[in-house]
Amino acid sequence: MWLLLLAVVSSPAGPPAATLLDVASDYGDAQLPTPLPSAGWLGLCETPGGFVVREVGVQITPVKVMWDGPGEETGRRVRVTNCPEPKAVFSGLSVAKGAVKTARVEKGKVMMGHSTLSFKVVETEGAPTRLYVIEGKRRMLLSEKPDGGPIKFRIRWAGDLDRDGLPDLLVEEDDEGTRLTLFLSSVGKKETAWEPIASTFHGGC
Repeated sequence: MWLLLLAVVSSPAGPPAATLLDVASDYGDAQLPTPLPSAGWLGLCETPGGFVVREVGVQITPVKVMWDGPGEETGRRVRVTNCPEPKAVFSGLSVAKGAVKTARVEKGKVMMGHSTLSFKVVETEGAPTRLYVIEGKRRMLLSEKPDGGPIKFRIRWAGDLDRDGLPDLLVEEDDEGTRLTLFLSSVGKKETAWEPIASTFHGGC
């Protein structure tokens, strides 16, 4: 379910630190992050007993995309083994394998334990469009786009991926393609923050 409108985000906290792949649809030419690790992939996998993190195999195969001419296959499809229902696949991220506590996502809110998160987009003329995550009375900047312009986004998954007791966020944005970003919670001296750890884009023209 799409939640609300925002602008394409650029992280306020610096470049992502890991590699993320989206298996929901195909990549276009040159959209895959490079170089891709040949091994060491982990998948966030849905099982009958809940979500788990496990080692997975990743294969990239050429496919035909809508703008290809005769005989061309410029698209790339991510195939994953050992993970029948992957939400995302990542490498270079230090998280433990095994069962993962999952948050409830409904009506624009993320709920897990004592934490309830909501989200708000603020658009101001002449200023960047900003996406905030709100917890109680605190409003924290999650991401922003300097030039503004609304798109749709949704929380594809939320849960305690890094096992710190706080919900992490897998955010999907729609802007002439799909951008998927993984935000991990971190506990500072005074408050919780969400840092973009990895991001990937595919689709569009």
